[in-house]
Amino acid sequence: MKFVIFGATVLITALASAAEARNHLHIVSSPGDFVFTSKVAESFAREYRQPTPVVRRTGSRTTVRKFCAGIGVDHPDIVSLPRPMQQAEIDECRRNGVKRITQIKVGYEAIVLARQRGAFRFDVNKAHLFKALAKEVPVDGRMVSNPYRKWSDIDPLLPPIPIRVIGPRSDSEIRHAFVKLVMVEACRTVPELAALDAPLRDKVCTTFRDDGAFRAVARTYRDTARFLERDSARIAIMPYSVYEEWDEALTTVRVDSVAPTPATVARSEYPIVCPFFVYVKTQHYDRVPGLLEFVVEYTSDRAWGPDGYLIDDGLIPMTERDRRWHRANAIGFTPMPQ
Repeated sequence: MKFVIFGATVLITALASAAEARNHLHIVSSPGDFVFTSKVAESFAREYRQPTPVVRRTGSRTTVRKFCAGIGVDHPDIVSLPRPMQQAEIDECRRNGVKRITQIKVGYEAIVLARQRGAFRFDVNKAHLFKALAKEVPVDGRMVSNPYRKWSDIDPLLPPIPIRVIGPRSDSEIRHAFVKLVMVEACRTVPELAALDAPLRDKVCTTFRDDGAFRAVARTYRDTARFLERDSARIAIMPYSVYEEWDEALTTVRVDSVAPTPATVARSEYPIVCPFFVYVKTQHYDRVPGLLEFVVEYTSDRAWGPDGYLIDDGLIPMTERDRRWHRANAIGFTPMPQ
């Protein structure tokens, strides 16, 4: 009888362990880099004869919350983001027992200001863009509804053409990145805004005008490119990867006198750039098979190198020196400071 009970106990334990086990990687990804991570997942499965990882696409905040929720096979192994994790998110991970995370920078995406090719070319800076797009701006020491109708109203060195900008919807990763990298950064240089209370300042810095000078286009970027082809004054905010598809018909506005190119982006010369990151829960190394092999695949030159398959989907590669450093950091599962 004792042997029967012991055997049953062993069987139950084995079944429980099998139920808890997972033979595939679970990855959560923000929309901005979903295409990159999915492509790596497919190549990893093919090259290493592993089950294809499950890659779930969610908003970046939800993505990080899922990743940081805990340790074990019920929680994701990897998260990919078009930005670095914030300290508050790292703290949340730590509170939930996620204490060893490896950060891997995998490349870049630039945000460009595209125009009809052949249109009059001009340069802008971030302050120009804030004044052109914000709902309220300071004039003579007071916050007023945006009075600027032409670019030359902002700066006489800019052309006397109407301000007509189209951009992504408020819930898109590109819009969030543009607000952070352009609108908020420009706000920091405006003395009148420094005197505002923080909540009001944040609202002013992130609210776009709604008088027709800026329009959020809830269509595809293909439609956006067609808008530009019909209107030489219009400017569109779009990812560099989309602009590349239409570069025969479009050109870009230089920002801080720098044109967006793979070289200026990789050298951090062009000022509106989103770096892409992958974060690996290294505490899952001995819980789920394939974690190291997936990292090796993502950081291989056939994936993220200048001629890699991710470049075809719009990833702008890092310099060779940066790729070597981040590959070594990744393969060694170097933990990020917490």
